[in-house]
This record gives sequence, structure tokens and C-alpha cells, in this order.
Amino acid sequence: MVRDSFPGLNVSYETEVFRESALSFVKEFAARNSHSEIRDDYLELTELTMLVLGSQPATIHWTAPGPIHHARWMAKLLYAIKIYLFRDQRDTFSLTKKEETQIHCFVQFGALLYTKAWTKAPLAAEAPGQDLSLWTRKVRVS
Repeated sequence: MVRDSFPGLNVSYETEVFRESALSFVKEFAARNSHSEIRDDYLELTELTMLVLGSQPATIHWTAPGPIHHARWMAKLLYAIKIYLFRDQRDTFSLTKKEETQIHCFVQFGALLYTKAWTKAPLAAEAPGQDLSLWTRKVRVS
């Protein structure tokens, strides 16, 4: 596998609308915040989300793994996406079928739904409103 070529998410026809919406959002978010003081973890999350959704960002700011606290949900998603992207490198990762399925489900949820809500609420006080919006939003699938 080429280092700058990663297998993205295979989404079903039913979830394609979510992929298009999420990809459009993260591209716009990255372009709008490319020169601003965006936190490194938010920048990395948007770049990795673009990559896993099948769009190569201009640059990828790979960061070394750090500590994971239960309150740092974003770190878990960042690490899960990295594991998912490198899953075919059997000399690096040796995942069971169950682990691959679980990583796929978590990355799919994070990339298709939660990245958008997470980046819209960088302050903890804004998170409940974004969670409610995510819960009540109706998406038309035709």
C-alpha cells in the first residue's frame, strides 16, 4: 500500500447522503479554518475524517498518540480512525474480525455523524445543544 493511499469507508446507498453531507462540511470547515487558531485535535479530526470519507486533504497533521482520558472522546475517535486507515498493514496491526467490525462501526458513526456535531461545539457549554440538534435532525433519504 502506498503511504498516501488509504482505504476509506465503504458506505451503503442508504448512508451515502450522510457521507456527502459530512464530507462537504469538513471540507468547508478545513478551508474556513486553515489559517485560524483552530485547536490541533480539531484540525486533525477534520483531516482524518476527510481521508476516511475518500477525499485527500492538502496536508495531514499526524500527531503522536498521547494519554486518553475518559472525558476525551475525540482522542478515541482519532485513534480509531488511524487504526482503521492502517488496518491493512498486518505488520502494524493484527485485528480480529470482531475488532475490525467494531472499529468500522465506530469510525463510520464518528465520520458520518459526530465529527460535524463535535466541531460545531468547541466549548463544552455548546455540546448539549449540538447533541440535541443531532438527535432531532431529520435527514431525507430518497
